[in-house]
Amino acid sequence: MEVLWENEFIKSPISIKKKCKSKNSGRETQMVTKSIWQPTLYKAGIVRVNDILDNEGKPLDFKNFCIKFNIQCNIITYYRVIKAIPKSWLHEIEVFINNQLQPTANNSHCLSISVNDVDTSILKTSTKVTYNCFVKMKYVEPTALSKWSSITDQSDWKNIFKLPYSCCREPYIQALQYRILHRFLPCNKWLCDISIKSVNTCDLCQGIDTIEHFIYSCNSVRNYWNAIETWWNSVSNNPVVLTEKHVIFGLYYDLPYFENVNYILLLGKKYIYNCKLNGKEINFNTFLLILKKNLEIERIICTKTKSVEMFTKKWSKVTDNLSNLFD
Repeated sequence: MEVLWENEFIKSPISIKKKCKSKNSGRETQMVTKSIWQPTLYKAGIVRVNDILDNEGKPLDFKNFCIKFNIQCNIITYYRVIKAIPKSWLHEIEVFINNQLQPTANNSHCLSISVNDVDTSILKTSTKVTYNCFVKMKYVEPTALSKWSSITDQSDWKNIFKLPYSCCREPYIQALQYRILHRFLPCNKWLCDISIKSVNTCDLCQGIDTIEHFIYSCNSVRNYWNAIETWWNSVSNNPVVLTEKHVIFGLYYDLPYFENVNYILLLGKKYIYNCKLNGKEINFNTFLLILKKNLEIERIICTKTKSVEMFTKKWSKVTDNLSNLFD
């Protein structure tokens, strides 16, 4: 916040004083105080009282003093400058500035913020509204969203970013989806662009290994997603079509069964990532075993939190099918 320098002492010149010996007419030596000229300090910009004060009206400490004026001086010179300002002045300046920084009902400098494009007194807004306004002022759209927007028609980014946290509790799965959305995934094209690999083609099908190819377009990966789609449609009464957009961003519409589908998509992407990272074959049946194990862990957690009925209602058809396949 900018401080209005209007106090009578703030713009007063700094008069640096020094005790000197002087002889009177009777040739007796005594100590007197005289103002001295410091050209080095003057050229550095140390002229008035406000030059050496911070926004709270307090003198700069020695380190910040040297940094601000880009000078090399000893601590004695520093204290000589600070002591040139009377303590009574410093007190009145600090009180004056604090009164400006603390808005009151009768203060003409009362702060205001823009809420829904309307200037509102900060005294009349809640802490949450004020915080959100400051966050909005500082918000800069991630560069990855501009890239995604140029190749897809996605626009509901708020729900897309919230999705992995609403349907999944595993942090490592949430973290992978966060990396995908920010286009920070070690596909071969990206590794080639940063000179870690010499080729940018896929290890499985020799296509250009972009993020989209890594997650969906690769032939072996496409067959894997087709198998998941067929399996889900045979298990559930709510069939889906898994397009590239659905696989990458998820199904963020407000339908109950979409939470199940989104969890399977997130876990499926994590399985693809692990397979490609370790050079293993992508196998649909192996993924179903991983899904079965994760759902068993989820059931244990729900049992301890006394929400097993909700788990059963949500996942019973899937768990029954997986039990029939592998038990």
